[in-house]
Amino acid sequence: RPLDVSEVHQIAGRAGRSYSVAMSATPPLIVEATREFLRRHAPFDRMSDAALAFVIPRLKPAFFANDTTILSVQSGPVGHLYIIQRGLVGRRPDSLQADPDRTLGVGELFPVGALSAGGTTTKIFHAMQDTYCFTLARTDFLELRRISPEFERYCTQATTETLKLSLESL
Repeated sequence: RPLDVSEVHQIAGRAGRSYSVAMSATPPLIVEATREFLRRHAPFDRMSDAALAFVIPRLKPAFFANDTTILSVQSGPVGHLYIIQRGLVGRRPDSLQADPDRTLGVGELFPVGALSAGGTTTKIFHAMQDTYCFTLARTDFLELRRISPEFERYCTQATTETLKLSLESL
């Protein structure tokens, strides 16, 4: 079942965070604009208001110039979830000569599988144009998976699909 706002406050307190301070530190206009953006994209369009209230103040903005590598095998263990706010991200095998095997656009998330497993990515993610992302730290990503059944389901499906595509390429 989705959590209500009081339960999110309790979780934030157990995690050593002050939820009310985090929310008050983010200007209300930014909170609302971020909520509207997330609500237009899966899995956030199905998540409870309480889960969004948990995640929004924990998102951090990041900018990647055109042709910048965002993540690669050499980046080490993945520490953040990336949510594309504007721009395009190419995903390709770990080879600079390889063409993108997938292009990710606005509202898409990456790298769900590597972040869930706590490992490194097996792909290179690079900005195909100037790209703005929201980032979410791995600890907050894992907590969001715990408190939001919709987010957990989305991440499980994304990981399963990635695994299936990897097995097909063997």
